[in-house]
Amino acid sequence: MERHEYDTMARLEDTHWWYRNIRQLVSRTLHSECRGRRPRVLDVGCGTGGGIASIANRFPNSLLVGVDVEEVALRYSSRRGVGVVARASAHALPFRDGSFDVITLIDLLYIEGLKDQVAIHEAYRVLQQGGLLVVNVPAFEWLRGEHDMAVRTRHRYRKEEIGRLLAGNGFEVKKLLYWNTLLLPAVGFVRNILAPARPMAMPKSDVRSLPKWLNSLLAGLLSIDIALAAKIRFPIGTSVFCMAYKKHGTLVDATAQKACPGGMAACHDVPRSATV
Repeated sequence: MERHEYDTMARLEDTHWWYRNIRQLVSRTLHSECRGRRPRVLDVGCGTGGGIASIANRFPNSLLVGVDVEEVALRYSSRRGVGVVARASAHALPFRDGSFDVITLIDLLYIEGLKDQVAIHEAYRVLQQGGLLVVNVPAFEWLRGEHDMAVRTRHRYRKEEIGRLLAGNGFEVKKLLYWNTLLLPAVGFVRNILAPARPMAMPKSDVRSLPKWLNSLLAGLLSIDIALAAKIRFPIGTSVFCMAYKKHGTLVDATAQKACPGGMAACHDVPRSATV
């Protein structure tokens, strides 16, 4: 993601309509699936820390860890003082096998330079048996626009792709759906007409300051969309949301072995005091 986008994210993610709703969707999912527990949660690609902070509101006594490859993102995240943050790649997570009960991959798998197969292998490895994986990715290549250039989108998925990716790597998919359907016409108009993908020196994402009334309106519409998506399986949407569990048993993980050349035992736990 372009450097200036992290600055924008840090400034807006607690109030922006999109971030408010994706955080709500994830935290509600974890609350529903982990009620009465203190899950160990890993947020891979934690960005500027809004996701960890949102989960902390639901699980204040849980171990919460966030990793990201970008130092600027981790500096913002560490300022929140929530959980543990450390620099690490989704391709080689520095944790022992079965270290976490929950892993979130929110708007990560699509990024340029990231191999989704390797990232899913690593998530499988560090999840305990029966652990929960939560994934969100952008949908449909025809929605590619200037926004995707700013956040360096490699690929926009169909839900069937995500289903195959997870099922083929040892996960049992429990929920797989399109969402942000009500706003799809507006997003399509912006991405294809007003701000299409084209060469430019400094592309800008759709994340920007909006008048309070408009931000509130969009937040409300997306909140309604989330409620509807829980009951209606929309055939289309701007994003794919997935919830899956690590199946019991052993998955031969040759890809993860390559990501950890010293073998799985060489991957170590990040201490609670680790910050960047």
